[in-house]
Order: sequence, then structure tokens, then C-alpha cells
Amino acid sequence: MKTVVKILFFIVSPVVFSQFSREMAEPTGKVAELLKYNGSIYSNEKYSEARIIDEKSGTYYVNLRHNVYSDVLEYKEGPKSYEVIKNSSIYAYIDSEEYRYCNFKTHKGQLRHGYYTPIDKTDTYSVYKKHDLKITEPKEKDPMTGSSMTSGKIKLETIFFLEQDGIIVSLPTNKKEILITFQDKSDELKEFIKKEKLRLKKEEDLIKLVKHYSILKNNTANQPQNLLNNRVQNN
Repeated sequence: MKTVVKILFFIVSPVVFSQFSREMAEPTGKVAELLKYNGSIYSNEKYSEARIIDEKSGTYYVNLRHNVYSDVLEYKEGPKSYEVIKNSSIYAYIDSEEYRYCNFKTHKGQLRHGYYTPIDKTDTYSVYKKHDLKITEPKEKDPMTGSSMTSGKIKLETIFFLEQDGIIVSLPTNKKEILITFQDKSDELKEFIKKEKLRLKKEEDLIKLVKHYSILKNNTANQPQNLLNNRVQNN
């Protein structure tokens, strides 16, 4: 059945994709330069099997990759490259990882639009992760010492966010920093981390900590509490 769906998709794709994609120009400027660095600007270098869900028209199968630097979902059709239009009603699954375009803001009202991956969703809050790049620029040859130029480097990183009512704050994976973030319950969380032997760089442990923080907050009130209050707001 899946094969039939894929065949039908490729028959209608030029018409359907025109509704939620646009052709991309050849890489220029900084993007073209970064392609020469060690590492990759893509979360998945090769195009991978994916599903695009358009809430207005249905589900389609295509090979996608996520350009982290430009924060776009790319696909090829023949010699041409396209990007999926950024819209909250259009999302994708690449290798089972969900990519949703979200229009988030920080406490200060700064826009944080982009593709996020939900890793835990509840009735009152959600935890997301987002791909990011650490870029080390190349160093030119030193005319005084004659030392060789070092190549530019790109390292793929993952950052986490707690979201409530469209507002997000970053979730550090460092124990000291996250206790500052959740400063109103820092003593209880410190004990919880020790007791449960949590490693906050693991998604499941970070989710577990946020869930416990939510329980602590709501145990002292008769209604769901805003988890983004009583914290250092440094976003």
C-alpha cells in the first residue's frame, strides 16, 4: 500500500508541491562557503525518506534533508532543489524525527521562529529540541610564522527548550545551570537529580526532570502553574 501511495505521490507531486514549496537557487555567499568546511550544515547530509503532512491537503512521501544553517527542509526533483514553505500547518517526519515550524517567542517578546522537534507534550507544557551549529571559522596562514591555515569546522549540536503558551526558555543540560533556571525549586531538584542519577544530556532524563519540576510547582497550588515563572529570564 505504501508503494502505491508513493507512486501516486510522484504522479501528482509537481501540482501538489507547488502549494507548499518553492524552488531554491544555487548556494551562494556564506552557505556556499560553509559547504567547504569540515562537517556539515545538514542534520542529515543525505536525503532521507520522509513524510510531509499538509493539514490542508494530506500526507506525501519524499526524500528530505534539514539545512540547519538556513533552517529549511530541502528536497530535489530532478536537477532542481526545493524548500518546503515555512508554515505551522505543514510539518514533516525525517527518519521518524518530527520537524514542526513554530512561531515561538521569549519572555521579552523576541521571535524564535524555526523548526523544532517535540520530544514531550503535555496538556500544560511541551519540551522541544532544536538542531544548531557551532561554527569555527578558518584561520589564514600566518605570514610571520608561516604556519598553515586551519580549515573551517562545523559541529552539529542539539539545544532544548521548555514551551508554555507559545513562550519558550532554553533548558540547559548542565546541572548547575538548570538549577539556576528552576531556581524556585532548586533544592528539591538537586536532590531528585542525585536520587535518580539523572544525566541531563539524555533526552529522557531531561524530560523526567521537567516533569518532576511541574509536579513540585503544582503540588503547592489548586490549578496548573506557569512553569516559566520564578526563573532567571536570560533568553
